[in-house]
Amino acid sequence: MAKKIAGFYNNIIVFLFWMILSFLLYMSLKCTCLVDSYEHTFFLKDNPIKSGLIIAAMLFIIAVLRNIPAIKEIAKKTEDSEATFRLLKALGLLCILIMSLYFVLTLRLLPVSDQLFVQESALAIKSGDYSSLQKGGYLSVYPNQLGLVWLSYIFFNIFGAENYIAFQIINALLLTWFYKRLSDITEIIYPEKKSAQLLVLLAGIVFYPLQIYCTFVYGTIPGLALSVSSVYYALKTHDDFKKSHCFMSALTIMLAMLFKTNYLIVFIAVFLHSIAALFENSKKSSAKKELLILPVLLIIAFLIQAKLPAVVTKAVTGITPGNGASSLSWIAMGLQESGLAEGWYNGYNIDTINEYDFDSELQAKASKQAISERITYFAGNPHYALQFFTRKITSQWNDPTYESYWILRTLDNSSANIFSDSEEAGTDFLNLLQAIMLTGCLMFAVTTTFKRKKSGAHKEGSSLAPELLLEIILIGGFFFHIMWEAKSQYTLPYIGLIIPISVAGYYRFMHLISGASKKTLVPVLIKALIPIALLTIIYSGSIGRNLTSDNEAYKNTINAQNP
Repeated sequence: MAKKIAGFYNNIIVFLFWMILSFLLYMSLKCTCLVDSYEHTFFLKDNPIKSGLIIAAMLFIIAVLRNIPAIKEIAKKTEDSEATFRLLKALGLLCILIMSLYFVLTLRLLPVSDQLFVQESALAIKSGDYSSLQKGGYLSVYPNQLGLVWLSYIFFNIFGAENYIAFQIINALLLTWFYKRLSDITEIIYPEKKSAQLLVLLAGIVFYPLQIYCTFVYGTIPGLALSVSSVYYALKTHDDFKKSHCFMSALTIMLAMLFKTNYLIVFIAVFLHSIAALFENSKKSSAKKELLILPVLLIIAFLIQAKLPAVVTKAVTGITPGNGASSLSWIAMGLQESGLAEGWYNGYNIDTINEYDFDSELQAKASKQAISERITYFAGNPHYALQFFTRKITSQWNDPTYESYWILRTLDNSSANIFSDSEEAGTDFLNLLQAIMLTGCLMFAVTTTFKRKKSGAHKEGSSLAPELLLEIILIGGFFFHIMWEAKSQYTLPYIGLIIPISVAGYYRFMHLISGASKKTLVPVLIKALIPIALLTIIYSGSIGRNLTSDNEAYKNTINAQNP
């Protein structure tokens, strides 16, 4: 029974990953979503033939280059020489750090919106002003921000009040650490080639939206670096059962959730994967005892991060934080229309908490009613429901900039000129890069779906494929953001986390076609094309046209906003 449960876990994850990647790639080729300075989303027609030809040309060039003797010699030296490999890896990480620092030091962005409110709350508490915790204050409405507030409080005591540049520089260091750990995870997922780790770092250099987000005085980058560290240590735990790895996995995900509660999705994924590993090794008593340590520590870490901010707040200020706005209000909002795009922010959460005089229970009751009404309406109007959720999902996952240019809206004109002239070219580049990354992930899915084998890095540990953990994080994020308030910057961390899968996908596909016969290649092509064909049929009508109808409106809007 335990083996069957582990097998079911394996099959359901790989199937969902295959379907989701098929959808995301199809939408990436069909259309592009971009936001204006007011965060209104435009659905623009894309050129799938152009993208497809470029990707095909890239694969052809790679196939040719890998057979050139000089290239073969360099590749062999990289694989055989540990010193050469380590040097190249260090240079890749250094490039990521330099580019991240370039954005930080060139842009010198000041925090706005929630970033600013969190930092102001921390500074106010530091000076003895607790009004943000009192009825109507920012933290009384958003107590989920308390973890970041207290971390910022500690930061300001070390580096000085309002030292935002120091915060951003630390973001750059943590992003570099994120890619270090991501390359380490690549070694676990695809141990056959060391060069795969270097390609992950190359992706980190050219995929610059994450580097721009180093300017965010927020929990996005720290939480991401800590989350990927938790994933790394969890995979190492399944490999060699070291207790120190269990502890580090639990500690880093706890800190990640304190920085940003959205990383609860990564926590759930790590926890589920640890439980699956426990079932996988249910007959090995020694392995079972060791593997039980991680889920136990994860539960302890979750309970600590859930209680610690409130405990610290009470101890320092004497104020017990309230429940704040109900989480159900974000779900209710995510199911409603918005002037920005379907399911995006429309003020429902803050409007209703004010309407019910900051009574969380009354707001939760009203939100449940609103959710029920929308679900009933969707059930009675399936065409509308399909259009609503298609546009909502696409608006979040199909913005190739992930709002990285949007966050530059606060720049003064002199700084903005550095990027405004190249923004269109940069967007085109990121649009193509997005298609390339998603294609690699789909290649991985179709070359491994229902044929998972024990990884070479896991011979003595869990036989669960290590990439399953990254896949379930993407799946969790995909379904979570179907219901939650939408925003394309929310999906950026998931795209960063699947870079190793994309790189491994290209390696596996090239290996397959280099010695493929019709017998092995045809099933792979069928698995790749069937979902795309079905999606083409589904979106051949009015819903599909509504995903590509805003080109002229976007051009006019951008010209008006940037005369």
